[in-house]
Amino acid sequence: MLPYLPGDAADRLFDMVTALSAPGSQVAVEAFTMNTKGNTQRWNRMRERLGLDIDVQALTYHEPDRSDAAQWLATHGWQVHSVSNREEMARLGRAIPQDLVDETVRTTLLRGRLVTPAQPA
Repeated sequence: MLPYLPGDAADRLFDMVTALSAPGSQVAVEAFTMNTKGNTQRWNRMRERLGLDIDVQALTYHEPDRSDAAQWLATHGWQVHSVSNREEMARLGRAIPQDLVDETVRTTLLRGRLVTPAQPA
């Protein structure tokens, strides 16, 4: 969901989740790297390969000053573990086929556990 929200809305979402979470609560986030030329080229090749007539990147936000999800969570009381989607897929025995490696969108999978209770605003 994060790529489809402006950066300030994503920050507010994390603020609300944190405020409503008790210590020990968990959160999972798939964080996309949105601001790379490689992603644009990858999306274009995928569109051509699949015959899509929609520009998915036009539906997402690419703000250069957008908060890094792992860093945001860590600075707001969450203990964060991260792994690349490629590493996790390989760990699960679902490695990306060689002919699709260049086409696969790279993401970071985050798992967080709230260790510091949220302070009232």
